[in-house]
This record gives sequence, C-alpha cells and structure tokens, in this order.
Amino acid sequence: MSMRITNSMMASNYTRNLQRNYNRVNLLTEQMTTNRRFAHISDDPAAFLAGQRARYALTRVSDYQRTIDIAKSRLTQAESDLMDFNEIAVSALETVDSLASDAKEPADRQNVSYYIAQLRDHTLMTLNSIFGDKYSMGAYNTTGTMESGSKTPPFTVNASGNLCFNGKDLTDVSNYSEIEAVMKEVITYDIGVSAEMGVALNGALAAVFNVEKDSGGTVTKVSNLYNTLDDLYGELQNDAYTAKELSENYIEPFQQAQKNILALVAEIGGKQKRLTLLESKYEQDTINYTQMKSDAEDADEAELIMMFKMAETVYKASLATGNYVLQPTLMDFIK
Repeated sequence: MSMRITNSMMASNYTRNLQRNYNRVNLLTEQMTTNRRFAHISDDPAAFLAGQRARYALTRVSDYQRTIDIAKSRLTQAESDLMDFNEIAVSALETVDSLASDAKEPADRQNVSYYIAQLRDHTLMTLNSIFGDKYSMGAYNTTGTMESGSKTPPFTVNASGNLCFNGKDLTDVSNYSEIEAVMKEVITYDIGVSAEMGVALNGALAAVFNVEKDSGGTVTKVSNLYNTLDDLYGELQNDAYTAKELSENYIEPFQQAQKNILALVAEIGGKQKRLTLLESKYEQDTINYTQMKSDAEDADEAELIMMFKMAETVYKASLATGNYVLQPTLMDFIK
C-alpha cells in the first residue's frame, strides 16, 4: 500500500532541512568570528578539556616564572652581601698580615684598631642589610621584632659584646644545637613541581665560620666574623700581644672566614645558574602549551572559509529549491 505525500509533509521536511543548513552556516560564521573551534562545551568536549589542561599548565608555568624572577633578585642581593663579607675578610687578613713585620709603633696599633673597628661595625650593618623593606639575611625574621616601641633587627650585640641572631648568642657553646638550628633557617620558594630552593642568605651561616670540638665531639668554641674582628680590636688596644703574635693568631681565622664565604658564593652561583636553566625551560614550556591550547581551541581559518562557502552554497540552493517545493495549492489560490 503506497502512502500519499502531501504538500504539508513536503513543506515540513523542506523547512527542517532548511533550518539545518542555516544552523550550519550560522555555526561556521560564529567560528570565523571568534576563531574558535567551538562555542559551547557540548560542541567538542574533548577539545574543551584539552584546552583547559593547556590553560592550567600555562597558568602554573607563569606562576613559576614570576617566582623565579623574585628568586633571582634575592639571590643577587645575597651575592652582593657575601661579596661585602669577602671584602671585609680580605681587608682584615691584609691588615693582620701587615702586622707580622712587628715594626708597628703604639700609635700605629691604635690606628689599625680603628680600622678594624670600622670593619667590625660594617659586618653588623651588612648582616642587617635590607632588600626592599625586608631584612635579607634575617631568615624567617624579615621584619624585625618590636621591643619597647622600637624595631629590633635580626642581628644585635648583647651586653657581653657577643653577636646574637634573633636573640640567640652565636658564641654560646652550651646552646650550639639551637645555633645550628637557626643557621638552617632560610626562606624557600617553589620553583617547580615538588621542587623548592632556598633563595635568601642566612646571615648566621655567613657569619659563623668555624666550630671547634673536643675528642668527644663536644663543641668548645664557635667563631664568627663579627666577634673575631671585635677580639682583634680589643687586643690591638692593649699590649698583651706583640704585633707579630697578633698576626699569627688571626691569619688563620680570617682565612677560614674567607673560605666559608667563598663556599657560600659558589652555592649562590650554582643556584643562579639553576634558575637560569629553569627560566629557559619554562619559556619553552610556554611555547609548547600555547601551541597545545591553539591546537585544541583555535580554528583553521583556511578550512573554515572553505567549509563556509560550501555551506553557504548549500543553503542558497535550499532557498532556491523552496520555490518548487512550496508551490501554492488550490485552497491557497481560492483564498
């Protein structure tokens, strides 16, 4: 039994196909306007997820890049501070070496002591150096502590003339475990996935250059640059030792201090190199993830134009076909 195809059925089918062709033209027009492969998640869920993953990766890399910029600035400051310490140690070493001639007059000893006093005071000033508005070598204490309405820097000198770090006497051998603990305090930054780096210089680690122990492993003396300079200043003020004896007593300590400082400089240099390598890696990652995002989201303009022209031709042909499909009926004519 055959089924009669009415004008209404033909018109309905034609209208449905015409609407589908129009939607195709509209979609391609929107894609060309936005240069995106999809306007809604439902258009291409897989491409949307790929694009989101690339966006997340770009955001993470961008955060690491900003962190590295700050870290490099802090390491540059740390290097500058260490070079100040190195200059102090070298100057002190040259001074005590010049004492070996034993030809210094009492007035000369006084003049040398004044010079050493300035090196000592500059050591304390360098330990409390500021980067921006923060103490660069105060470890976790970057803002100082408020006492009696005034700010106290991380490094101070107590009533006994000993260098203190956040209130802890760096010469106190009975509490060396506490000194050792504060020397390990350092601000760290995340520079990668599960990767941290100490980006600041701990002043205590730079100042303390020698720890002496007895045969049983008990700490008997902790030497730091500030108090070594202070001791030399005090001995130059009196005649307890000859100039030659002072030279012999202090050459090795200042050599040890310089050795400790240069080791820290080498470590800072290694960190700077590592950050430079990471910076290059993240720049390449940015290019790669941007390409991934583009592949997932961006439309191919040449392909879009070609597809649009084809869809436009089909749509226009559909409109032309309507002249034949939607012919007026007898009832339309009578009306």
